[in-house]
Amino acid sequence: MNEKDKAIQKDLRKKSVLSEYFIVSAQAVTESGQILNSSASGSQIPSIAYTSEHVIFVVSVNKIVPTLEDGIKRIREHCFPLEDKRMKEHGSVGSSVSKILIFEREFESKRKIELIFVNEVLGF
Repeated sequence: MNEKDKAIQKDLRKKSVLSEYFIVSAQAVTESGQILNSSASGSQIPSIAYTSEHVIFVVSVNKIVPTLEDGIKRIREHCFPLEDKRMKEHGSVGSSVSKILIFEREFESKRKIELIFVNEVLGF
């Protein structure tokens, strides 16, 4: 965010999605196992969806929802307002729900995906 040179910013964004291990949370996990991640910029989505060989989700149990529809509702009505407020408090114009990734399973890949539930409130 501090880099002002547009070419360097672009290069840093590319490098940021090329990690062997990627630790991330989620905004919701459905009872059937779908993991939902929302993003304004989409910066973490490539690592989750494709580029990282090891993806470790660390998710609070309070983010478990019954259905996919409940997960999207949680993103729009709970997570987004809190993230928007947080960003504005830090001098940003705010946030948006620009992209939503629904991760259901890994298809014929050598990637390793782990989901760790934590029995305490983490994040939004």
